[in-house]
Amino acid sequence: MNRIWLLVLAALLASACILPVAYFSFQTKTDPQSLNLFFGVSFGGNTTSEAKLLIDRVKSYTNLFVINSWQISGAGNASASMRSAITQQMRA
Repeated sequence: MNRIWLLVLAALLASACILPVAYFSFQTKTDPQSLNLFFGVSFGGNTTSEAKLLIDRVKSYTNLFVINSWQISGAGNASASMRSAITQQMRA
């Protein structure tokens, strides 16, 4: 009789340890595309051509581009040309 209770207790302890691990491992497996994770680079250069080069180099693995420069020089209106260049490069 004691042997049966010992086996039942062992089975309960094993299931108490295994079931939560299995539950949480299946719950945490989500589609990586559905996560709102941003991985990016920052740009501290001065020209739009430098920014375009950096965007071309990192666009396959980033979804965030931060500009750390106040003085960006380019043709015409610098900030507008930079904004349009970044938009076009990130969409390509």
